[in-house]
Amino acid sequence: MQDKRSQSAQSRLRQQAEGLSAGLPALKAAAERAVSHIIHGDHNLKRAGLGERFWQFREYDVSDRPQDIDWRQSGKTDQLFIRQREHQNSQSVFFWNARDGGMEFKSKDASMSKRQAAQILSLSLSILLARADEQVGVFGSFKTGRSQKAIDRIGAYIMESDRNAIAADPATFKMPQNAYIFQIGDFLSPLEEIQRRFEHLSARSKNGCIIQILDPAEIDLPYNGRMIFEDARDHDDVTIENVDSIRAEYKKRIAEHNQALQELTLHQGWSFVQHRTDLALETTLAEIWQLVSFHLQGVTIGGGHAH
Repeated sequence: MQDKRSQSAQSRLRQQAEGLSAGLPALKAAAERAVSHIIHGDHNLKRAGLGERFWQFREYDVSDRPQDIDWRQSGKTDQLFIRQREHQNSQSVFFWNARDGGMEFKSKDASMSKRQAAQILSLSLSILLARADEQVGVFGSFKTGRSQKAIDRIGAYIMESDRNAIAADPATFKMPQNAYIFQIGDFLSPLEEIQRRFEHLSARSKNGCIIQILDPAEIDLPYNGRMIFEDARDHDDVTIENVDSIRAEYKKRIAEHNQALQELTLHQGWSFVQHRTDLALETTLAEIWQLVSFHLQGVTIGGGHAH
């Protein structure tokens, strides 16, 4: 019997691994499309990397690499110039993604589920950071890097299909000093729980960004008549006979919750960005990238934005 149970467990693991490997290429493609919007589109920040600061121009030498020529500066004169940079130590950046069932929600007005949006944002940011010579990794593991292998580790983590997988405990996992952490989820848990988690994490890192992802239906409650709502976290059903009668109070409460969440975030010194799944993901990615890139280059900026 033990052998059969072991074989059954191995079979489930193999099926799960095959499912992850099948979905990962599509996720990578979506992330690369979002990244290209930053690098080549209207939101190009024209930064060669976060691990280096601009120092000065100098004339091109035959020992230099042609790809290091600054063509914008060189075009002003008859000389070729290199943009000389002062090296900075790379920073460790960790990703934490919510895995509860509520992240699967997708209304008719949304372009994707909250989980899908979180996955694309996480992988896109890890690609951008790795290309900028930062070390990226998964919260709960000390393994970080900037190689394709490091990005694949993050891809496998965020594609994990087990909703009940236990996330790393913020009270016990000690991130490297001055590490940066992304926390991505809907953050609709009770504020007391969120505050406790934030306090544990902020004791170890003053650098971070909260990305709240919400479906438009969770903000506007656009339903009418009698509705049965299921809590994806505890699977309790709540029947509302007339949704119209509670809409105003609901919108007031969700707005107050989100405002309190933003205040908790800013109190820790972290950035806050809210993304609605009916809006362009690339716009949110560009905003997050601008916030993070300024921070990692040593420019302190506060606040955030709610879309």
